[in-house]
Amino acid sequence: MVYNERLRQPLYYQLGEYETDLQLLAAIPRSRDGLPELSLPTAQAWTLLYAAMCYERTGQLRLGLGLIDIAIQLNRRSSNGHDLASSLVPYSMLCCDVGQLQLASNSARESVSIFDRIGNSNWRGISHRSYGRVLMLCGRFDRALEEFSVAASAYSSSPGFAHGRSVLLAYKAQLCLLQNVPSQALELAQQANKLSQLEPLKREGVVATWLLGAALVALASEERDRQGEVLVEAEAYLTKALRRCRRINLIETEPNILLELARLRHAQAREAEALSLAQEALDIADRCQYRLVQADCHNFLAELAYEVGGRHKAREHAETARERAWCDGPPHRYEAAFQEAERLLERLGVSDGR
Repeated sequence: MVYNERLRQPLYYQLGEYETDLQLLAAIPRSRDGLPELSLPTAQAWTLLYAAMCYERTGQLRLGLGLIDIAIQLNRRSSNGHDLASSLVPYSMLCCDVGQLQLASNSARESVSIFDRIGNSNWRGISHRSYGRVLMLCGRFDRALEEFSVAASAYSSSPGFAHGRSVLLAYKAQLCLLQNVPSQALELAQQANKLSQLEPLKREGVVATWLLGAALVALASEERDRQGEVLVEAEAYLTKALRRCRRINLIETEPNILLELARLRHAQAREAEALSLAQEALDIADRCQYRLVQADCHNFLAELAYEVGGRHKAREHAETARERAWCDGPPHRYEAAFQEAERLLERLGVSDGR
């Protein structure tokens, strides 16, 4: 297929032209049951997967999940384990976004099992880093680091893989932020940013720039003597990330950047702007059904309300954050956000005993 051989790499990875990608894929005739009219089931499945990945980037998660479901069914009918495992990875990613962490975990573990057996270095790295991401979100940081280590070893066994390495470094930076180790997060984000510039990689560059800003916002609270300087640097990164994100319609990252800008404005005592940015982030998260981002936004809004004495509003936001973070329940809940909501509710004198 000409698209796969010549167009996908520059459009999807280097330019971030997700809408153009979708238009090209939509031009492929479909049968009555929605399958691309291609001779090979493998080609049909990959066409659906490519579209689903573009839907993921542009915030259309339910459309993406529907296509991946069909692709997985097609691949389970064949004897090609590689194609099945390759479709399970993006399925895990989208399941994470909508808070279906048990499905995300099961899919990632199945892909890990297959690629460990097949031995493909690139996809082995992808599958292990994807499983590590699920573990990280569930608060199992040590296990997540083990999976990230396997992924790094898989990438190091072959040259190249700048894309995979950049994504892996970004995940490790996010883990450090969840563990409240911003200095390490900053170092990892810097490494991810350098790798993203090699090819270049549009999305990975946006993600790395967002994480640079996020790490600096977190670091500012530790460096009181130069807090203003650190926040100015953070603002430069976050503003750049938001501008680049919107230029390519990378909806999946936009609410995270907006929420980080809200945290920055809060640190600068610009509360009205912080509230507006956080609400904008929540509006996107609600529209796109980003369950984990919803939890983060409600936690931040609860904190803002608590600080100005709005206990009722703070309780509403914290309880919503706890519900959003619950996901499938332990061990498949968004642990960091859940614990933050619990701490807020404890300060408010509220607990449900979970």
